Amino acid sequence: NCLKDAWDEELCPDPETCSKNCALEGVDEKGYSDTYQAIPVEQNGLKLKFPKAPRVYMLDADKTYKLFQLLNREFTFDVDLSTLPCGMNAALYFVEMSKDGDKGALNPAGSEYGTGYCDAQCPHMKFIQG
Repeated sequence: NCLKDAWDEELCPDPETCSKNCALEGVDEKGYSDTYQAIPVEQNGLKLKFPKAPRVYMLDADKTYKLFQLLNREFTFDVDLSTLPCGMNAALYFVEMSKDGDKGALNPAGSEYGTGYCDAQCPHMKFIQG
């Protein structure tokens, strides 16, 4: 792993070397469900269980991020908060992201592997825009 408490300067001295030495780990649907307790429900639904509920990204059929055009439109969703413990933050929000997850020469993974995500808390990655 190239990132522990700080970047391993031997493995990751610059973006080009870092992109060759550092890898993203993939996980199949069963592994994701087992690890994060993310369970498909009903049609197009997802049940996330506390405390392991992960971030979830929506993909189009071509495995790029789903882009929502919300100007003068409505987005609705249902959330059951009845089982959350007191003080738990459950949020749904939109952030601006590149449709392909910033896939390129230094980032061959792209949106299918969750790259390109960034909000106010994102880390600066040496080989993935953040």
